[in-house]
Amino acid sequence: SSQRYIHGYILAADRDQGRLILQAQEDLLRLNDWMAPYVEIQKDTIRGPCGDISVLPADASSSMGLQGNLYILDEFVHWKRQKEWTAIMSGVTKIRPTVVIAMSNAGLLGSWQHDAFEAAKHDKKRWVVFHREGTLASWLDPEEIEADKAYLPPSEAERLYQNRWIDPAAEYDYLRRLEVAECEQIG
Repeated sequence: SSQRYIHGYILAADRDQGRLILQAQEDLLRLNDWMAPYVEIQKDTIRGPCGDISVLPADASSSMGLQGNLYILDEFVHWKRQKEWTAIMSGVTKIRPTVVIAMSNAGLLGSWQHDAFEAAKHDKKRWVVFHREGTLASWLDPEEIEADKAYLPPSEAERLYQNRWIDPAAEYDYLRRLEVAECEQIG
């Protein structure tokens, strides 16, 4: 049991996205009924004997001044603004110990999210970064993935299924930088 009461926050692009984590916790409790007496899930909060974790939308006004010990930042490559990230990161050193878990697929190269990812990769004292290109979900059928790719722009399929950071110019699949570079070489 924890020596202190933990205040945790799940932040996502919107409250509904954050609630997906609560839904996964409800499934976990159903499959592990021995935990049920210790954990209570309300609409936007998980409560246990050592703390609580609340779902908040990633919006700067609700993120400023949070004094959490645990932050779960879900799909942060889809956050519209950097203000929310800044609000959380500016407060994490104020409460000790604090754990920040940022979960996401790859996003756009050169975005603030990519810059944060790169900074975390190089700050080995404060961050543990796991990133691997390729499909990590071993339960997915490779043939089904290939079939699904037909319904997506190629760059989005690369981002989602190969977990590759993509060039913003390729996001709309008009002309990729590689294609422009090849044209420059030709003439």
